Amino acid sequence: MCPQMSAELSDAQPLGGVLPEGEYVCTLQNAAKSASGIDKTKEGDGDMVVVRFIVDEGEYANRRVFPPWYVLVGGTKVDGSKHDLNRAMELVNASRVTWTCEGCGFVGGNGTELTFNKSDRKYYCSGCKQQTRITYNTDDFFDGTRRVRVRLNQQKGLQDDMVNGVTRVRSIDS
Repeated sequence: MCPQMSAELSDAQPLGGVLPEGEYVCTLQNAAKSASGIDKTKEGDGDMVVVRFIVDEGEYANRRVFPPWYVLVGGTKVDGSKHDLNRAMELVNASRVTWTCEGCGFVGGNGTELTFNKSDRKYYCSGCKQQTRITYNTDDFFDGTRRVRVRLNQQKGLQDDMVNGVTRVRSIDS
């Protein structure tokens, strides 16, 4: 049997709702369901981190951006093609986590970003200028010190309700 509870109604806070469109400085929080911090895609063919953005400053400080941002960090689609990892590279750059190029050994992060080529919309190592494999630790995204600048819009959610959409994530210095 559950215990009887009481609540002081004057202490109740309304749900946050949708944030206005704009840019917000946010801290990263891991919203993954698994204990490892890495969730599988619905199809089970990829790994992803689930990022919750917590607004740090201004009128909306301490508010969560909803829904969380799903970032594929690896895997291959059922049809054999690779998942698009551009969100992961955007997050690596914005949060300034340390990364290492497996091609040339260059170590980046903390101010040395991956190079984004606007013409082919791909990321390249800043050291060897090649599109190569990099390694990084996804735990570093959520160490409590990573702050990023997030651009939000408003869009229809799955139940035709309004939710925020993340349109861009950049370092707070850019």
